[in-house]
Amino acid sequence: MALSRDQLLEWIPHRPPLLWIDKVLSVTEQKGTCSITLNTDGHYMSRSGLRSSTMIEFVAQCFGFVRAAQYLEGMVTTKSAPPTKVFLVAVNNARYNAEAPWPQAGDTIHIHVRGIREFGPLALLEGEVTTPDGLSLFCTQMKVFAE
Repeated sequence: MALSRDQLLEWIPHRPPLLWIDKVLSVTEQKGTCSITLNTDGHYMSRSGLRSSTMIEFVAQCFGFVRAAQYLEGMVTTKSAPPTKVFLVAVNNARYNAEAPWPQAGDTIHIHVRGIREFGPLALLEGEVTTPDGLSLFCTQMKVFAE
């Protein structure tokens, strides 16, 4: 089950050029995976290449796309329907793999998210950015508020 970002646009608060996820590759009730093919003109790039801070936004956007796909696939209840307000509350334990080659324009990366716990409008999740063959580039935990 792969869903393009166009299929999920009405459920996501972002719009191009700040909408970076290309597609949702898979979802279950607890987790999901998205992909991005890096573009030299993407707002996540600087003159020297991919901004490292963008990994946080990749994980946050992936969570939004996965939640929308879960809703459309009937995996979550209507109380989890598209929120009107979404905020990144906290980022914990963000770690970059200094030994991994840094992604370049034209590379595809995968973003994996797993929901840990929900407390009303707050969600605690884990996220990881990898190469398509599974080499970890970045991982973190974050809290997201959505209502």
